[in-house]
Amino acid sequence: MNIEILSRETIKPSIPTNDVRKTWKISLLDQFSPALYVPVLFFYNSKLSNPIISSPVLDLLKKSLSETLTIYYPLAEAQTNWSLEKFLEKPDLTFLNNFLPCNGNCLEKSGSSQTLAAFQTTKFRCGGIVIGACILHKVVDAVSISGFMSSWAKITGGSRDQVIYPDFSTVSTIFPPRNSMPNDFLMNFENFYFKGSKFNKMKRYVFDNKSIKALQAKSSSQMVPNPTRIEALTAFICKHVMKSYRTGKSKVLMVTHAVNLRHRLEQMLKSNSFGNIIWLAYGFNDAKENKIDLTDVAEMTREMFDSLRTENLEGIDSNDMFDALSEVLGSLSKINEQLKILRFTSWCNLGFYKVDFGWGTPIWVAYMGDMVGFPSKQHFLLLESGQKSEMELWMSCEEEDMHNLENDEEFLEFAVPNPRICLH
Repeated sequence: MNIEILSRETIKPSIPTNDVRKTWKISLLDQFSPALYVPVLFFYNSKLSNPIISSPVLDLLKKSLSETLTIYYPLAEAQTNWSLEKFLEKPDLTFLNNFLPCNGNCLEKSGSSQTLAAFQTTKFRCGGIVIGACILHKVVDAVSISGFMSSWAKITGGSRDQVIYPDFSTVSTIFPPRNSMPNDFLMNFENFYFKGSKFNKMKRYVFDNKSIKALQAKSSSQMVPNPTRIEALTAFICKHVMKSYRTGKSKVLMVTHAVNLRHRLEQMLKSNSFGNIIWLAYGFNDAKENKIDLTDVAEMTREMFDSLRTENLEGIDSNDMFDALSEVLGSLSKINEQLKILRFTSWCNLGFYKVDFGWGTPIWVAYMGDMVGFPSKQHFLLLESGQKSEMELWMSCEEEDMHNLENDEEFLEFAVPNPRICLH
């Protein structure tokens, strides 16, 4: 399978940004976000009867992107010699990065000349298109990406009146940025995200509705009688990652989840607030002989999320957040050798499968391919599939753990490795 780049363009706002809006004040939460590009891929099915593969449609995408940029203060064009149906029959995860305009989840050098967003459209033979987006995490979280893509799609489809305009100012007013960060904080922050082993491979597993309900039942307890899908899957994944870890030496397990604060701070923030409005919920489990009980992790995960309830966040400010993050990062640096960090993110219920440019909703929303050549902590992304009752797990972890999971019969009883994507 080959991809041929046909053109590259820099897309500018259709109306020049006025002087008042040229400088955008970031918030403390933006400062806490790593300088990397968040990748996401939208696959659309379209037969020749639909003019999607014609150049006027690509011109329309560029024009509507230019209009979207006026709201949200380089588009690459490519084509492949494969059919969409053939590619999705057995998705080649190693090839996914070819659909992206730049390296996703790779630490970038900060600078004023950084591209904030890049997009690539790739046409498949016999119809079909994939739109790849990479947007700088320093300015967006997944909710903001979804809002941007939704606005772009609505403008493309002629429904600009349905666009929800983002709020840029509230979050930086409530959580103003710090003028500088202490060196030890910056070092601990980078170690948390990027130091350690190189995790190159990306794997995809799908949990169907039957498996999810079974895991919810297995994870239930008196404390958490009705675990959510996220709580149950988090517990199941943690159990089997730690089970695959070499025995003989106990590990302290740290689990983190990126949590959207918009609805938790709804009296302070607007639902359309733009930027990084997320915080890390985290918990620890002392894994004796690396054995973990499903109910223990489900209870820990519930406690993590409960710690970020609205009543617990009342009156919180930038100083509180900086002090809290400094404390946890500092403590992690002292127990690094005995610590195993599993970082979770959920993209469920963010509306990615509703992004319709006028030719239907995506048949598949994908993450990215292998993380080649740079260090990162283990990363687990949970994403709903096109079949709404299913959940996808995208994971990168140590080679030994990956190998053991691939041969873990109990894990594979519930998780199907990289199944085909249904076109209908």
